Amino acid sequence: MARRKRIALSELASEDHIVLQPDSSQFARYIQKCCIDAGFLPRVSQQVVDAQSVPSLIAAGFGVALVPQSIARFTTDDIAFRPIGPSPPSADVFLVSRKDETSMVVHNFIKLARRFLSQKRNLSHMVNAR
Repeated sequence: MARRKRIALSELASEDHIVLQPDSSQFARYIQKCCIDAGFLPRVSQQVVDAQSVPSLIAAGFGVALVPQSIARFTTDDIAFRPIGPSPPSADVFLVSRKDETSMVVHNFIKLARRFLSQKRNLSHMVNAR
């Protein structure tokens, strides 16, 4: 599969999977639902609580995983990342900050994030929290 440009989600049905613990996030439950919608329940070899630990488990041979595209930037060439297609799973992106934030650094970061996300994927779901 590493030689292919794109992989259908259903083609991963017979693989061992490294998954985020379903109770750890809504994203983890969404990925599990995507697999079920593709006709299979992932055969779990390892469960983790954060996506950043997945690449090392893949490199160690524990299986395949569905991870955010951003994870590919923080790994070595020992791992092949391939897009899922034709209809890849997707997730909303949220930026959370305090309503009464006074730091100009934070305000500038929020502006930059809004600009970047609206240009890249037209995702501008930003929320503020106390």
